[in-house]
Amino acid sequence: MYNKKELRKLFSKYRLYSAIVVILYILGATPGFLQFFGIKPCLIVPFCIALALCEEDFLTMGIYALGGLLVDVSAGRISGFFTIPLLVLCIACMLGVKFVFTADSKSAFAFSFAAMFILRNIDFIFNYLLFGYGGLTGFYIRQVIIHSRYSALFGIPFYFLVNKIMDYRPLKIDARWKA
Repeated sequence: MYNKKELRKLFSKYRLYSAIVVILYILGATPGFLQFFGIKPCLIVPFCIALALCEEDFLTMGIYALGGLLVDVSAGRISGFFTIPLLVLCIACMLGVKFVFTADSKSAFAFSFAAMFILRNIDFIFNYLLFGYGGLTGFYIRQVIIHSRYSALFGIPFYFLVNKIMDYRPLKIDARWKA
């Protein structure tokens, strides 16, 4: 278990992560911010994936849920539409890095792209394809593939940001067992 000092550091670290997610939501909702030919990146999903790559603690699921709810709000979908798949994807990334893959900037881009691609495909299928809209090929290329790649580019700096936060001495927790 944690003593009071370690518990205070842990809560401070997760408050910082929550504040970053809220700031990324505000930046993503800002009109014209990082807009490239009419495509705005989703900044919250790559940050949650980078957090899943670096943090092995299951307490981060609260941050993933907050991020998923803010993605739901920003996309205008019902609550839980992106939250539940984002939770599953972040846990899969966490377990994949723990047992199979290594956490580096290439895997941050790859996992961010995969997560964005899966989430955008779910959104595309349930909100456009099932309603029978015509001429969806160009829309699919622009809104799913290009948007996923553009958003995944932000997974690399977020990976380095989370690593810096983890190595920041006032927030670092000694993980050794105490007898």
